[in-house]
Amino acid sequence: MPDINREYEAQHLQNLASQQKQVQVLYYAVLDEVFRASTGITITNTTFRITDYPALNSAITRILTAFQQQLMITLVNGIQGEFNLSTAKNLALLEQKYGTVAEPVKQAFRNQQAFSNFIARKTRRLTLSDRVWNLTNQLQAEIEQTLFVGLSEGQSAAKMAQEAKRFLKEPDRLFRRLRNAKGKLVLSKPAKLYKPGVGIYKSSYKNALRLSRTETNAAYRAADGEQWKNTKFVLGYEIKLSRNHPAYDICDNLAGVYPVDFDWVHWHPNCICYKIPVLASKEQYDKYEDALLVGEADKFKFEGRIKDVSPAFKAYVAENREKMEGWKQLPNWMVENKRFVKSE
Repeated sequence: MPDINREYEAQHLQNLASQQKQVQVLYYAVLDEVFRASTGITITNTTFRITDYPALNSAITRILTAFQQQLMITLVNGIQGEFNLSTAKNLALLEQKYGTVAEPVKQAFRNQQAFSNFIARKTRRLTLSDRVWNLTNQLQAEIEQTLFVGLSEGQSAAKMAQEAKRFLKEPDRLFRRLRNAKGKLVLSKPAKLYKPGVGIYKSSYKNALRLSRTETNAAYRAADGEQWKNTKFVLGYEIKLSRNHPAYDICDNLAGVYPVDFDWVHWHPNCICYKIPVLASKEQYDKYEDALLVGEADKFKFEGRIKDVSPAFKAYVAENREKMEGWKQLPNWMVENKRFVKSE
């Protein structure tokens, strides 16, 4: 019998890798276009500001507006794909476990509203659109910094684009070049003072890759969670370690079985743990379908529902609560599951 959970998890990981590539293509394309637009620029002031060059400023604004829209489309399409993947997986699991599944049950797994809610949600008070806007602003600052370095060194547009792509992956190289730039040019004060916030990469590109990974992964887990919460014969779920789990950490401590109303998408950024549903027996499900067909599904009670987190989870939270509450930001799984992480 095929392991459907593993098959779909492998597809999910392929989707993550594919979207990372799409983000890279977007960044490379925008840099090529920006630096082509800078061809022929001559310095007219001792301080370099993009706004001092109206044609260049207008071109960069247009390019970055298109980039912002395209990045948002890429992320939203990826999220929609993960919701669709979750639906396909869960229907496959039901058919493997129970055989033919009643149409009303199938329809319950096609929840467009859950997708819309996910796109509109706020994380740390920011919507997905807000975070894409922030990435675009960060990229604009990096472009101004790269132009400053390139023009101060007399680089061609092609050379600046090539260097900018290197800076995406090695942002410290750009910051060293800014400090060491020679000549009469002075970087504009806003660009010179630009510093990313705590927990944010110096590279817009790296932040975009992390956002892509986090959102795509969270979409798949959230889609599962929403479907399972609203499905009576899903009794709970088990969080399992990935076969590619790199080293012992929180994931090892908290792997195990959880109630369906425990909200989980990951233990930490870049977490590759996954979850599988704990389904009721076929005997119970057949009785439930009989009740469904005569309009008595609401009265049917499944046995074996998981109602609480494990003693191991409670012990981990008790042991680490003080340390975690001292962090600037609590992990999402603590914020979203207050009734399960409350002090004893």
